[in-house]
Amino acid sequence: MKLIFNVSKEQKAVSILFLFFALSITFFMTRSQYMPNINEKYHRHYAVIHHNADNLYNYRILPSLATELLRQPLSIFIHNTTQSFLIATIVWSILVYFCTQWAMFCFFRQTGLDYISAFVGVMLWVIILPQSLTGWDESGDILNLCFFALVSKNFLEGNIVRSIVPLFLSAWNKEQTLLLPVFYFIGTVFAEKNTKKVFLNTLYIAFVIVSSTVLLHIFVGSHSSSTLSSSYLGTDYLYNIQHPEWILTWLLSLGVFVFFAIPSLEQSLPFLRYNLMFTLPVFYVMIFFVRARMREIDKAFILHLFLIPLAMQTLSQIYLAFLTKKTKH
Repeated sequence: MKLIFNVSKEQKAVSILFLFFALSITFFMTRSQYMPNINEKYHRHYAVIHHNADNLYNYRILPSLATELLRQPLSIFIHNTTQSFLIATIVWSILVYFCTQWAMFCFFRQTGLDYISAFVGVMLWVIILPQSLTGWDESGDILNLCFFALVSKNFLEGNIVRSIVPLFLSAWNKEQTLLLPVFYFIGTVFAEKNTKKVFLNTLYIAFVIVSSTVLLHIFVGSHSSSTLSSSYLGTDYLYNIQHPEWILTWLLSLGVFVFFAIPSLEQSLPFLRYNLMFTLPVFYVMIFFVRARMREIDKAFILHLFLIPLAMQTLSQIYLAFLTKKTKH
């Protein structure tokens, strides 16, 4: 009974801190991004809700749907549409950041980190957020990280069935969801003796995502007009070459984690090790360089999800070695 009580107290304390972090991040985003760009943000929101946005955004509908569900009751009391939308955006932002922190924390715990190390790992991610958030339309990227953390936790537990809901919802948020079967396969096939089970689970995961995507396209409909053409996407790598300042952003956001993660890579869980060695470099560095603007590192937060647990393992070992040395003296 005492153990349960202590765990409950720890969870309450962590929840309060995560809520504080979520409020702080949202306050920062409201001052720096939401309010200065509220008209543009609402224009995008309105277009997505009415299935009239760029093709790329028409199918990233989940954040807009959630925000609209929050805005509608507010509009009864707040008749100014922009103001009600801003308040709904703030509430949605707090919820997303709070849930994402908890999802990351649970995933970190599943990788083997103790309670304190997992919390510190989340806190380090929060610290680097101000230099990593580059625009006013970041909630989909944060929500994407939340879904990846939840699903990856279930993968490590071997509980694929529990992933149905987050897999289904994530397809309505970002097309990056299509990488989750790859993450599962690469992170499992080298360590699992029962390869048939791995193949079947991979197909099951892919089936859920594809089914959700088909329903999404039925719901939204087909749209051929788009201002975000393939020719624009094809110029992203030129933008990255012409604006090398993104290198500093990546070094500040990822450099320290990479440095401390490398020593723990060999002893890490296969799911972390093989995805860091194969999946992430290919999809979140090489393809990202060609198909996205590297300065928008918030779109690649999945890298932090895998690097932070390994970095924390190394830091924990360094701290224990320091304590042992101090005790001997």
